[in-house]
Amino acid sequence: TPEELNKGLPQAGANRASQAPTGGPAKAFEAINATVTEDIVTTIKGIFQFNLTGAEEGTWHLDLKNAPGGGAQGEPANKPDVFMTMDSGDFQKMFAGEMQPTT
Repeated sequence: TPEELNKGLPQAGANRASQAPTGGPAKAFEAINATVTEDIVTTIKGIFQFNLTGAEEGTWHLDLKNAPGGGAQGEPANKPDVFMTMDSGDFQKMFAGEMQPTT
C-alpha cells in the first residue's frame, strides 16, 4: 500500500515537510526510486498507476511487483493493480506523508 511505501521514504520526524520532495512528480519519483528495495517489492506485490490532474498533469506508474521495482512517467509495461486519479498537489502531499492515501 502507499502507507507501507511511505514508511520507507526519508522523513524528519514531526517536520516531514522539510524532507518532502519538491519539484513535482518527477522529484517525488526520484525519492521513491531511491528507497525501493527488494523487500518492498516482495511485500507489496502491486503495480500502481497515478493519473494526475491539476498543475502537473500526467500519468505515472510505480511497479512494486516486478524486480527491481520503481516508477517513472507514463503507463506501466504490465497491467496496473491499482489506479489512482488525483490532483498533482495531493500526490505530492501523500508521498510527503502530509496526507493519508485514503483521504
